[in-house]
Amino acid sequence: MEYAQGGSVRTLMKACKDSVVEEKYVSIITREVLNGLSYLHKSSIIHRDLKAANILVTSTGKVMICDFGVSALLVTASSKRNTLVGTPHWMAPEVAHASAYDTKADIWSLGIMIYEMIKGSAPNSHIVDQAKLIQLIPRMKPPSGMFARVAKRRT
Repeated sequence: MEYAQGGSVRTLMKACKDSVVEEKYVSIITREVLNGLSYLHKSSIIHRDLKAANILVTSTGKVMICDFGVSALLVTASSKRNTLVGTPHWMAPEVAHASAYDTKADIWSLGIMIYEMIKGSAPNSHIVDQAKLIQLIPRMKPPSGMFARVAKRRT
């Protein structure tokens, strides 16, 4: 097992001004997490707790997904899960409501993680009441503010 001397992405965020990661590093981290998720999802595994605290960086800049404590194996390609697991601020709406979900829930969590790296914290991070937060999830609107020109062109 490789030692991730750089710590988690969350730890790196704390070392950055306002906990905001530079865009070039957000891009690299996102690409590497997508590569890892691609491998997991092709292996029918859902991580189910993707967030900056569960992404490690080595001293050479290698990015690794960690903490598979609540991950799940999908038995078939059309299998879904409906267990409420993960960390509320990063949960996809279908997970928060214990509806059927699959690997797409990890993609939602990655989106929240990208937001977290760009803004310094997850959306609604000031809300500590889990029930209140889960009620908000389906009504959350996309954030406003500064984004890369590439992101603006794709919307």
